[in-house]
Amino acid sequence: LTAASSIVGSAPDVRVVADRVHEVGGLMVVDAAGAAPYAHIDMDDLSADILTVNASAWGGPQIGALVFRDPSQLDRIPSMSLDPNARGPERLEVGGHQYALLAGLVTSVDFLASLDDEATGTRREKLITSISSMQDYQDRLFDRLTRQLDNLPGVMVIGRAESRVPTLSFTIPGLPAEKVAAHLADRRIATVTTGRGSSRLLDSLGVGEEGGAVSIGLAPYTTRYEIDQLVRELRAMTE
Repeated sequence: LTAASSIVGSAPDVRVVADRVHEVGGLMVVDAAGAAPYAHIDMDDLSADILTVNASAWGGPQIGALVFRDPSQLDRIPSMSLDPNARGPERLEVGGHQYALLAGLVTSVDFLASLDDEATGTRREKLITSISSMQDYQDRLFDRLTRQLDNLPGVMVIGRAESRVPTLSFTIPGLPAEKVAAHLADRRIATVTTGRGSSRLLDSLGVGEEGGAVSIGLAPYTTRYEIDQLVRELRAMTE
């Protein structure tokens, strides 16, 4: 199960699903890549058996990880190692560690933990405090963004989940997503386009057939000015 969609921002109640899966003896694998940049991730809270994360989602290096609640579950996965004697985590490693990337991973987590100057304690404690402060800040910005987009009749926001992360996708009827993204890029506004075949969710909604969607998400350094700038450019395109 996906903890949060990086395309429409919806965040399902993972714990409810996990409890039902465990009732019938199943294992819960949670993809937390879309949620990790915006929320504190705790395996116990999610009741996840296996958790996947990707550091590039929060600005870290291109490195991913599988986190196992029970290390013995590793033995249930076919070995990918070229070493027939590999045991434990080594069974999933096809080469040596990229230590420079691992150092970058630690630094990226330290950065998130330092977002709140008043955060103290261990790195985990500082991370919890900083993420909470970031959520408060981004919630205010995201409310501002969604209210302004709602006032643009030529922009259609996809999805209205009550529980979500500050990410959304939108379309402008008659304008392909690539053209919208290119216009915004010329104004130094970074977005991501999702076309046909890029998202099963959007494909099921027929978005790909209409030229795709533009996806945007907030970062710790996003400002009100940038929100207003995005809305101004979208308004200019729809008038």
